[in-house]
Amino acid sequence: MASPLPSEVVEPTFLPFFGMERAPFLTLSTPTEMFHSDQSALLNSHLAAATRRADSLVVIIGADGVGKTTMLNEYIAGLGDEVCYAAFDETCVEGIQFYRSFLEQIGLGEIVGTLRELQHITSEYLVHRGKGGGHALIFVDNAHLVRPAVLEQLRWIADIKIDYMRAFSMVLAGGLKFQRIMESPAMRSLNFRYQTSFHIRALSESETEAYIRHRLNLAGAADAVKIPEECRALIHRFTGGNPGAINSLCNAVLAESCAQGTRVISEQQIRAVAEVQRMLPHAVPIRGRGRRQNDPRPAQPVPDGAASERIAGRPPDAAPAAGESPQSSLLHDAEIRELLLRVAELTGQLEKKASAEKRQALVEARKHDQDTAELRAQL
Repeated sequence: MASPLPSEVVEPTFLPFFGMERAPFLTLSTPTEMFHSDQSALLNSHLAAATRRADSLVVIIGADGVGKTTMLNEYIAGLGDEVCYAAFDETCVEGIQFYRSFLEQIGLGEIVGTLRELQHITSEYLVHRGKGGGHALIFVDNAHLVRPAVLEQLRWIADIKIDYMRAFSMVLAGGLKFQRIMESPAMRSLNFRYQTSFHIRALSESETEAYIRHRLNLAGAADAVKIPEECRALIHRFTGGNPGAINSLCNAVLAESCAQGTRVISEQQIRAVAEVQRMLPHAVPIRGRGRRQNDPRPAQPVPDGAASERIAGRPPDAAPAAGESPQSSLLHDAEIRELLLRVAELTGQLEKKASAEKRQALVEARKHDQDTAELRAQL
């Protein structure tokens, strides 16, 4: 919903010791530096499908620290200006704020009004855009933390259809508890034509090793730290392949190694740091059998600075000003008509563009048929 907040985390003191240009295991400066695994490529394909076609729902489920926000930001950063999208997270707490932010992010400017007025404008925009051959894309990060008032607006928007088809697609990303929320009766109205449920798994041992190497490369010190093979396996054992836990453990291990004046990581250092952070080793599944459902899950520490990472919206958050009440921001009928005229004008432009593209496609198809007929005559 908003651009990443400035982190208050103090830069590690071990950077000069290892000759690093920056901290390797803190929040990335740009989402394009994300570590790309096989599952991130698969998720991008699902998101691309939702971007291409309307009436699509992508539900992303993953534990805290697996990189849901980073993956979404990486995808959003690659969207072109022609894509109409809006992004939200748990900082959006009520309906009026949701619609104001949506309308501002899609380019209609700052609009105020009652909940009903903003719903009407949003509905008109989506309908006009759908009739013009386009659709919008709505991202919601940390959906398991979103207030019920905002979930209610998502259900309300889901009822806006043109000939039984929605003029937008939705991407919902949440923690493990979000699966139960989606299965609740209240969320059954989110029944889209195309639906995908994607569970982000933890990194494997080989992916954990590649992830650590990737982070060290970004810091410009891939060869400044020696991590023996047994230590890499131990890091995966304590973190379970959770990127957030890997960041937290490795950051503390580098600080401990610097304090001891050595650039070689040892098992003793990893175990000592894990004990301080109260990280328990993950059991290795035997013959494909995993953890029993009634077994407690080890708590995963949140890496320093990760709490400041937010899904990136366009433009910045348009929350109501402090002290502003819905009654003080009522729109007059003339203002509503003016906004609707603006929506109709934008839609008209989209329809003209779509019509021109269709005519061009017909011309090319006819030319292709003529060429085919001539070839057949020659044969």
